[in-house]
Amino acid sequence: MNRRFCQALSMSAAAALLSACGGLQPPIGVPGATPSLASSQSDGLKARAGQHNVLDPSFEKPVLNPGSYEGFAPGHKLGPWKVVGSAEVGLISTSYADAGYTFTAGCGQQSVDLAAGGGAKDGLSQKLRTTVGKHTLSFMVGNINSSNGYLGKKSTVIVLVDGTEIFKATNSRGKGVKHQVWSKFSTSFNAKSTSVTITFKSGDPSYDRVDGLDCIAVK
Repeated sequence: MNRRFCQALSMSAAAALLSACGGLQPPIGVPGATPSLASSQSDGLKARAGQHNVLDPSFEKPVLNPGSYEGFAPGHKLGPWKVVGSAEVGLISTSYADAGYTFTAGCGQQSVDLAAGGGAKDGLSQKLRTTVGKHTLSFMVGNINSSNGYLGKKSTVIVLVDGTEIFKATNSRGKGVKHQVWSKFSTSFNAKSTSVTITFKSGDPSYDRVDGLDCIAVK
């Protein structure tokens, strides 16, 4: 039998076997091997959709016991986030309570208190993959407006992109209630490269112990 014909027959048989076993694409060079347009488009959409996703945007990792609190010191990691500043930030369960106030989360089961350690301008940062151009950043600020001032009166979060301050958000809506009250804020920034570092810092005075942050998104 002609040797070239045998080789072609063998390669065609391999392609048929691969196609039958889980729908694998035949290797390049095998007769009938064409890239799947649907697969290529799907992969491209997945890549674009994930280019500027915020990792753990509502601070659900690590998982706390219900009603508990855990502090994270500067330089340490809180999930994918890095703690910055001079004092700790707090990861808080939505059922945690202090001085008669409940630290309800903005979304999910946990949130972060940027002012937990009492240090001014403590916070969190994360490097994101993105695309060059304009993007919208949204987040929620939590406030407890305590009658004695121990937990503060208003909550201010400072936003930085690549080390430059771009926005300041203040929430003082917690007056008269015994739980953390959330307000949503949004701002925009221009990415000059395919990655940016987003930082959130407390803008509260050192005696204020509540500056909630939750529900972060970049589009």
